[in-house]
Amino acid sequence: KCGQLCGFQFSAVSSGLQGIRQSLEANVSNALQRLLALQSSILSHRTEFQRLGLARMPHRVSSLTNQLTTLSRDVRAARNQVIASNPCDSNPCRNGGSCLTHYSATGGQQQFTAGFRCLCNEAWTGANCTTDRDECQYFRRYEARYGKRHARDCVHGSCVNQFGTYDCRCEPGYYGARCDQVQDTCSGGDFAMCGGG
Repeated sequence: KCGQLCGFQFSAVSSGLQGIRQSLEANVSNALQRLLALQSSILSHRTEFQRLGLARMPHRVSSLTNQLTTLSRDVRAARNQVIASNPCDSNPCRNGGSCLTHYSATGGQQQFTAGFRCLCNEAWTGANCTTDRDECQYFRRYEARYGKRHARDCVHGSCVNQFGTYDCRCEPGYYGARCDQVQDTCSGGDFAMCGGG
């Protein structure tokens, strides 16, 4: 079943990704505040340079101010795009899959495009974790490749793929989720079978 098959839960990954996104937003906001403070400082120093009559300094300060204004605008735009567009907000990953947001810079690094990728649990595959993975086929490929059974394969039975999971149909005399337990026919008191024991 999926509980045994999946093992790894994606809730920790999802909450970790949310923390990374919040940290990114905080860092971008902090950088923007520092840029604005630096811009204000440059403007006040420009006035001081002009008052002292330093001839070349106002031109250099003006150039730096223009560069800082451009940088500040770009950081502000990037922050707004990061905050405004998170494709994982719509929960596109199904069947317990976790969504990862990624951003790509386009158009001369001034435009960010948001995308997502789903991390599916072992029972599902596909872009949105909606395609059933055939565990039985996976077990057969594993055995062909490594020359031994997969740890979750049916031991004494046949694997039957189900939607989102698999079942084991046990051979006579075996039982259990993986057909790995021997039936004790003597425990039922069958005198003829057990010889009175």
